Amino acid sequence: MKTNILRYCLLAATIILAPSCKDDKEDNKPSNNTPAPVVPLISKINGANWASDQVVARFQIIGGEKVITVTAASGNITMSLIAPEAVGSYNSTTTTVLSGTIVEKQATSEHMWTTENGGDATIAITKLDRTNKKVSGTFTFTAKPMSSGTALGDKKVTDGSFTDITIQN
Repeated sequence: MKTNILRYCLLAATIILAPSCKDDKEDNKPSNNTPAPVVPLISKINGANWASDQVVARFQIIGGEKVITVTAASGNITMSLIAPEAVGSYNSTTTTVLSGTIVEKQATSEHMWTTENGGDATIAITKLDRTNKKVSGTFTFTAKPMSSGTALGDKKVTDGSFTDITIQN
């Protein structure tokens, strides 16, 4: 129970902070001679393409375990991933600290889905460069509506990847 409360507090903090984190560059538009920049996090949510260039990664300790969190925001959607702090492939059926969460803000309400309500997640950390503070990986998950919320139906996230996300701490 304490671990879930810590996760939700962490998620709430990241949701508040993630939209304010932008790239230090004034203008990210490519010139005619420059290829378009790589979008740091992409996925499909219920089959629809979703991408974010506002992505934050942090090392955390949740329930006594070292984890890395990756939080991305775009439009009215914020996505958060929690995985062990090591290169490897992890599944929520065998890893205790692993989750995927989606928060969707509407004009007068906020809906939340998480894998912690019986959903499932697979997250692979493919690169963890502590020297240059970069993390990359892939992910898929099916998140269920929060039991205390008003969200309906599942959110199925597929084809997810994050590339060279700067670790903030």
